[in-house]
Amino acid sequence: MTLQSIPFASIPEHASDGQLSRVVIKAAIKHILFRYFNELEGRKEPFSDEEADKYIERRTIPTENVLKTFTVFVSASHQVVGFADAKLDLTSGEVGMSLRGDPEDQAQYKLLCRIALREQVDWVESNAQKAAAEATVKLTIWCADKDTIWRKELQDSDLSLIYEPCHMSRSLKMNTTEPTAVECEASLLKLGFEVRPYTEDQAPLVHVSCVAGFAGQRDAEHIGQYEQWVQMATSAENGYDPSLWYILWNKDRNMIAGAVVLWDYSKKKNGTAFIPLVWLEAEFRAKGVAGF
Repeated sequence: MTLQSIPFASIPEHASDGQLSRVVIKAAIKHILFRYFNELEGRKEPFSDEEADKYIERRTIPTENVLKTFTVFVSASHQVVGFADAKLDLTSGEVGMSLRGDPEDQAQYKLLCRIALREQVDWVESNAQKAAAEATVKLTIWCADKDTIWRKELQDSDLSLIYEPCHMSRSLKMNTTEPTAVECEASLLKLGFEVRPYTEDQAPLVHVSCVAGFAGQRDAEHIGQYEQWVQMATSAENGYDPSLWYILWNKDRNMIAGAVVLWDYSKKKNGTAFIPLVWLEAEFRAKGVAGF
């Protein structure tokens, strides 16, 4: 099995029969995005032409001090099987990458990940010298595939992965024998903990706990100072809803032991919620708390 990579910029708007065109790419993007998000997030609605256009525009329209690349991957039978993009901020040195393919075909998807990753990293390395002298080129990858293939490929290479946010999703309608919320809270009480609702005046204390919870972890540097953290965590665009934040309180120490932050994506993500932050401070670990 082989795949050919084609820069999007080199693909004509229209082409004769059998040739790749941007019209064909747009149709493939709509199909692949639907397959991708149906598999990972349970999306039911097909992607529209407008959504496909915006997806392409964000990856191709020039932005000041930001380099971009957008690549299409085609099989030996001339079928579009996926696409990948990368961007390099010449001021900060931040690098972002993403890939979309059909996760159902795992063999093809793994091959796509390996090839796309290597090509995108080569692109970053070839452009790194264009970044500002004071900037440190840092690689950020969103690992959303089932087997975290991108992460594994990076770990097998000579590159350092500084940030690897992953998310998981599951159907809330599936049968389960997991304990109920009431049973979980009862078990936590026996361990000296209780779940408390979050109030916005607690934000500074929650931030302190968040910093402590991520101390020594790979994601620690992304927590940042309080102003930066609270702007990210409470962004309306991200679906901030204080009623979806939960504090884990240690009764013996009378302090926050950890927390779960949820964002409400119901208005734009088909009824899903996303957990961007969840932590437990080190001194409260290995006590059976995280299981609840």
